[in-house]
Amino acid sequence: MLEDYQKASGDQFRFTVSIGRLHREDLACVLSMAEINEGSFFIVGPNPAVLANQRLLRRVGVSARRIHQERPTM
Repeated sequence: MLEDYQKASGDQFRFTVSIGRLHREDLACVLSMAEINEGSFFIVGPNPAVLANQRLLRRVGVSARRIHQERPTM
């Protein structure tokens, strides 16, 4: 479904799926400076992962107001 969204957006929508922790080096390979400065970021996962990825995005320069999160709970 995410690939369909990406195609429909003309590649304006991009996504990264990670199993395990992302590191700064991972983001450096995936994100351009324009994306860091202008993109919107959506983090989905358990609370510890969401918080860790939110901190990581903030450390690379993403504005807090452009980070959105979803923490599935039961």
